[in-house]
Amino acid sequence: MNGPMVHGGRVHRWCAEDHRGPADILDFSANLHPLGPPMEVWRALEAALPLIRHYPDDTQQHVKQVLAEYYDVEPDTLVCGNGATEVMELIVRTIRPTRIWVLEPAFAEYEAIAQRMRIPVQSLPLSSTPQYNLPLAELDGQVRAGELVVLNTPHNPSGWHWPKATWFTAVKQWTQAGRYVLIDESFLDFLPDAALETTVREATVNPHWFTVKSATKLFAIPGLRFGFAIMHPTWADRINTLRDGWSVNSLAQAAAAAAYRTAHWMHRTQTWLSAEQAYIRDTWQRHPAIRVHPFSVNFFLVKCPAESAGQQLTTSLRQAGLYVRSCASFPTLDSSYLRIAIRSHEENVRLWETAAPMLEALIDDRS
Repeated sequence: MNGPMVHGGRVHRWCAEDHRGPADILDFSANLHPLGPPMEVWRALEAALPLIRHYPDDTQQHVKQVLAEYYDVEPDTLVCGNGATEVMELIVRTIRPTRIWVLEPAFAEYEAIAQRMRIPVQSLPLSSTPQYNLPLAELDGQVRAGELVVLNTPHNPSGWHWPKATWFTAVKQWTQAGRYVLIDESFLDFLPDAALETTVREATVNPHWFTVKSATKLFAIPGLRFGFAIMHPTWADRINTLRDGWSVNSLAQAAAAAAYRTAHWMHRTQTWLSAEQAYIRDTWQRHPAIRVHPFSVNFFLVKCPAESAGQQLTTSLRQAGLYVRSCASFPTLDSSYLRIAIRSHEENVRLWETAAPMLEALIDDRS
């Protein structure tokens, strides 16, 4: 891991460092839905407030039933957790793989979980031409039975989604040879064809397959923390029997149950996101000073011409109250890369109109 683990969304720290209030910060560093949480979630939280006088349901029975209906699986295939990170750690702690394969650049928690479990990590860099490509042949030749491959699609930090048809058969063959796979689908539900792209059905019948999802990004509830995994019922039963069920608090359970019953939310999400993706492609992606990687979801990866340029852009935007994610902490990347969340149209316009003159200055500096 390149130095200390870093995440986006560090609003409390920025307020202290920059002497600002939360209302003075526009956070483009965390890939959260800018229109959320849905109103149904706010109502559910208000109704659930009296429950904080009691311990939470350590079986998460109600929210599991809602999730089972939403994804058309059985409740006994579900493990809920205090965010997707806790769920991934529960999986790793239970299956105890002999090695964990991480495709870099990647979400830092994959390696952090392995370190906490004292499990060896094998990093494999992704090639970028121009989008990141999966090294399926290399993995097939190197991963052994009992080892775990973590596959994150849509990919963080690039925002690129590998279509299921391009890798599913090969990865399923790995599991038939005794290898484990964990598919992190934390951003998949932002896709219009998410129902076709998800791997939850395979996870319910394949004891070497785990599919992880997150409510945090899609419904904008990071302060509540709710993630879950779908897996073979044998593993789900083992994890749910041994884990601390009280880690999923009552408000998080109520919020997630309400969120996954908001039928209008996905339509509203697609209407917003398709329009704003087009705006990003007409602005950021067309600018000659930078390179924007192909992206599929609610964030995109920018490559500046040099590390100094990326640092300068990050700092200048921060001085204007606009916070983007430097990718200096991602292995294989550096501070010339910035990850930027897609927010509301007004906020996206403000970011672009602030950044555009800075990008023009980069062209002048090179000429």
